[in-house]
Amino acid sequence: LRALHALRPHVVIGLEMLPRSAQPVLDAWVRGELSEQQLFERTEWKRVWGMPTELYAGIFRFARDRGVPLRALNIERNVVREVSRIGLAAVPLSSREGVGDPAGPLAGYRAWLQQVWSDHMPSARRAGDDAFARFLDGQLLWDRAMAEALAGAVREYPDALVVGLMGSGHVVHGYGVEHQLR
Repeated sequence: LRALHALRPHVVIGLEMLPRSAQPVLDAWVRGELSEQQLFERTEWKRVWGMPTELYAGIFRFARDRGVPLRALNIERNVVREVSRIGLAAVPLSSREGVGDPAGPLAGYRAWLQQVWSDHMPSARRAGDDAFARFLDGQLLWDRAMAEALAGAVREYPDALVVGLMGSGHVVHGYGVEHQLR
């Protein structure tokens, strides 16, 4: 981030770690209105991400010290879980935090997720293709949510370099968020 900022001082940092509902807290943090403890308490960090705050505090400090906008890229986990449980078609648009319909998966993504799903959910193998299809729907919605949030940041800050920090599963081979952006 420091190197990117040195090359392009107008940067926006998108964070998979936080749902969109945390955006007002991120804005207050960058404006200097909150302590670090308040930042992590008000974003409900332990509930929504759970990883040790010290692993991420440097990113937040960097953004605040340089006035770099932060963007919450994620949606609430319960939305993804609901889609994974009953399928995308059964979850109304009004219950998806404004996230539109995802683009269909690339064949490689489907195959990769099928393997991940089988490896991590041995009991799910017996559940059949329907269960995997619902899991895939959840992943696609999750990727779409982050893609839409990144695209929104680009529209809001057209001269900025928008950087998304997210897990490798969402970016490997361009299958997830990148595909949804395209």
